[in-house]
Amino acid sequence: SLNNGSLWNSLGQVAAANASTSWVIDKDTQVSNNATLVRIQDAFNPDVVYDVSAVPFDVVGVFNITDPESGHVAIAEDTYVIKWDKQGLGISNVTLEYSTDSGSTWSYVNPSGDHSVPNVGVDNASYSWSVPGDVLSSFCKLKMRDLNNAYANDTGAGFFAIRGQIEVTMPDGGES
Repeated sequence: SLNNGSLWNSLGQVAAANASTSWVIDKDTQVSNNATLVRIQDAFNPDVVYDVSAVPFDVVGVFNITDPESGHVAIAEDTYVIKWDKQGLGISNVTLEYSTDSGSTWSYVNPSGDHSVPNVGVDNASYSWSVPGDVLSSFCKLKMRDLNNAYANDTGAGFFAIRGQIEVTMPDGGES
């Protein structure tokens, strides 16, 4: 049950001698915050032989930041599309944070409001980031989390860079 026992979904049947079974939580599984319970019952006598988990638990979403990742370059004061894969239904907003010092300090990608961005898309999502120009670094990291459940999170595996852009205005090729 993903709603404290109000509605139960079958995970299948196993022989009574088995002590465990696998529960596949895929990309289409609804997430729940402290509302999931597991019930085990005898298939032939369910009203007499059963047990329910003692306390509710979370089913959390899973994220995988795909861009920027190791070696990618974002240009300061330009737009960069952050991308991530996701699993779990029901996560409408996430927070994205970046670090320019190997993860020692963090700043929000969206500096306004509750700092969240939409988590839209079927298997993956994206957000257009206005890359700040105040700090350039080759030791940048990105992390994200479900706005409603901090246990659903991801931090990029490697470093990406924020670099400046130089525009040459002179000579422009018309000089003699």
